[in-house]
Amino acid sequence: MQNTVVEQKETLENDLKVEKLEKPPKMTIPPKRTIPPKRTIPPKMTIPPKRTIPPKMTIVGEEKSLESLLEKFAGIWKVAEKNCVNYRELWEMYLPKRAPDNPDFVLNSEWCVAYNPIVSVRKSYKKSETLPISALPYFIIILNAARDQRPRPQGQTTTEEKKKDPLQESLIDKGRIIADFGDFYLCPNGFPYHQYASLLISKDKNRKQDEPTPKELIDWMRFSILTKQYVFFNSPHAGASIWERMHAQVVDPAGIRYEGEEVTYPILKENITKRTKVKDGIEKIEGYIEGLCLKGQDAPYRASLAVRKIRSSGQWYNIMINNQEIFVVRRNPDKETSDCVGKKVGAYELSGVILVGNIEEPLLAKFDLDRVVEGAEIFSQLEYEQIGSNVKNATTKLGGIENEL
Repeated sequence: MQNTVVEQKETLENDLKVEKLEKPPKMTIPPKRTIPPKRTIPPKMTIPPKRTIPPKMTIVGEEKSLESLLEKFAGIWKVAEKNCVNYRELWEMYLPKRAPDNPDFVLNSEWCVAYNPIVSVRKSYKKSETLPISALPYFIIILNAARDQRPRPQGQTTTEEKKKDPLQESLIDKGRIIADFGDFYLCPNGFPYHQYASLLISKDKNRKQDEPTPKELIDWMRFSILTKQYVFFNSPHAGASIWERMHAQVVDPAGIRYEGEEVTYPILKENITKRTKVKDGIEKIEGYIEGLCLKGQDAPYRASLAVRKIRSSGQWYNIMINNQEIFVVRRNPDKETSDCVGKKVGAYELSGVILVGNIEEPLLAKFDLDRVVEGAEIFSQLEYEQIGSNVKNATTKLGGIENEL
């Protein structure tokens, strides 16, 4: 009996030992897994909506006659200032506008001008050891490298190409019209010289680029008075122009600044261009060029007559209009292109504003040098005496027509 109890006790102890041995080890908790970061999917590039072409402006006073404008109707200065401000604001809308998140995307590419005209400006003064710089004659030199990128005809122009009207195709048909004025459309210059450069293009598709009529000259004169803009005209063989369509060029005197100030065109400076009265409304100008300055209500008619007399002699001409004055200059048929600038001399150059850019000089190739002379080099090296000689050679004497008007 005693043995049985002992055996049971031993059996129980053995069972307990087995249980203790078979008890599973404590579970070890693995370290927490870190949650992987969310994948950042770049948002799709949103293409902003293209901008719509600006609406036309109304040039206040457009209905006024030249006589009324010359007599300076009440408030004319306020009207001209307001028109000028509105014109500049609308013109700036035609500059290329780029998307903030995608600079290669131009929001108004279908109707903007080719580039934002960033220019360099300097004055080239006449050399003098006695006169102060404020009394020295000068020319204004403008470098606009972007303008060299404008398309140029390559090789021989075909008959079909000659029939095309680039002003109609690139500006009017695309709705690039800032305003209507008289018989003209005011459009931004697709390849602007500088800020606020535009064109007054005849509404008549068949009107060619020669001999402006008194009515056309009246429109240009009225426009200049009402907007404070400078208008100039290049006849064929008298500067860069498109012969297929009658047009004048518009530049804002405030569009170029030198040392923070507006620069007066040399043709308008008394110490640069001398004026001699011929009769009421007619002055002869002399200096770096010789020409006519016509004033008053008869100015458009006299300018038209002067042009006809110049053309009857087989020569060409340039016209410049500043407010109430019309300038007419007779051209030298053998010197349309300036040697020192390498470009055609037009009415803007005759006004004393020299536009420079890259030019090709074939002679450089003989020394195995690059044929292209950079506009920046020309810009920095041009001197007053060089320019004066070239501009003077591009014109010729009036030949007495000032006494026949």
